[in-house]
Amino acid sequence: MAEQVFEELPMCDGVVSWTAVITGYHQQGQGEEALSCFKRMQMKGFSPDIVTLLCTLQVCGSLGAIQNGEQIHASVVRQGLLGNDKLGNVLVDMYSKCGKVFKAQLVFDDLGIQDVVSWTALMAGHALTGKHDEVFGLLNRMMRLGISPNSVTLTVVLSACTDVCLLNKAPTLFEMMNLRYGVSPAVEHCTCIVDLLGRAGRFDEAVNIAEGMTSVKNLPVWLALLATCRQWDNVEIGEFAFEHILHSN
Repeated sequence: MAEQVFEELPMCDGVVSWTAVITGYHQQGQGEEALSCFKRMQMKGFSPDIVTLLCTLQVCGSLGAIQNGEQIHASVVRQGLLGNDKLGNVLVDMYSKCGKVFKAQLVFDDLGIQDVVSWTALMAGHALTGKHDEVFGLLNRMMRLGISPNSVTLTVVLSACTDVCLLNKAPTLFEMMNLRYGVSPAVEHCTCIVDLLGRAGRFDEAVNIAEGMTSVKNLPVWLALLATCRQWDNVEIGEFAFEHILHSN
């Protein structure tokens, strides 16, 4: 293991070294190893700094490791670090990804600065738990406060349009992204709305959006369309999507 290698080397700053390994595991999608490394770091007598805590909380959110996240939150409180806005935002994100939206809201309410990152994290929690109307409510509240949504925010909002009653909002939101919010539609937005429309059987609209995506990185868009064709047994559109997949970069 990577931490076993560096433990054998003479290091002048153990916290930095441990944090580097934890970050490396996280970036490689090896969350369990990252958490194990975090625990070993503490057993070795090293206290995590803010960078370590930020990374490890992200790991907890990715894994849904709520108990580990709550333990780190308690440590943050004991160390008097709740005033750090980055830590606050990551805590909101962690609780949201773990489906603990009530706790995410409590942390959010105590933030000194509620920026687009914290608002988006809270919206994502509501989207994850199926409270899609709350997502739009938060978006409206955020904008009334003069905070504009970013690309990630709009991906979350689009993903919340899975309810039948909200589905019709998705195309309008997508079309108005640049004009109203100053955000150009990217691959993730196109993929999201094509998936939504395709799952609703609205293939003409989905194909129009997919064809309008001229980016060389449009493979996820066509893959999303193909997946919904399987759901509806739409062979014609499925073959059309497959041809585009073959010619995608």
